[in-house]
Amino acid sequence: MEFKSSVRIANQLHSSCPENIYFHFIASQSKSPKPDELSWIIKTVFPSLDFKVYSFDDRFVKNLILYSIREALEDPLNYARIYLADILDSSVSRVIYLDSNIIVKLWSVSLGLTTAIGAPVYCHANFTKYFTDRFWSDSRLSRVFDGKKPCYFNTGVMVMDLMKWRTEDYRSRTERWMEIQKEERIYDEALNRGERGG
Repeated sequence: MEFKSSVRIANQLHSSCPENIYFHFIASQSKSPKPDELSWIIKTVFPSLDFKVYSFDDRFVKNLILYSIREALEDPLNYARIYLADILDSSVSRVIYLDSNIIVKLWSVSLGLTTAIGAPVYCHANFTKYFTDRFWSDSRLSRVFDGKKPCYFNTGVMVMDLMKWRTEDYRSRTERWMEIQKEERIYDEALNRGERGG
């Protein structure tokens, strides 16, 4: 999350219900503000805020990123959400993940017994244009949609059940799809935005 946005979100949430919220901030080891710097800044700006700053090692994800899709997606910290179940203390079982400029209250969302993520879902997208022809022609990849209604969700704001995330090993599953994208380019940002003909 962009640093200025993080501070804005923390301020708004802390001022509305300071006694009920504990903040978990993730900072990169390789760029500013680093974990110690971020911790100092937060303590200075919000002396009464309950929080912990965790360090994210970019090496987890750096070699999984396909560069040149979109500049914002090239920042390894953008993928820290995949590793929340590993980064946060194991006693943390549920979090609301907030990206950049989104403020919502999602805690009451029911995830059920088998769902690890609750997020705004969009099911009206044309997935034949969302993925490349290479994806659709490879049955081992495209069968992921067999018997399912294709939908996507906004990863910028979601409730995560970290216990289920750990148990079902969604980290490894997500990393595998990132590897496939890097090797085979099954999703094309330009195609999805309509920048190419055909």
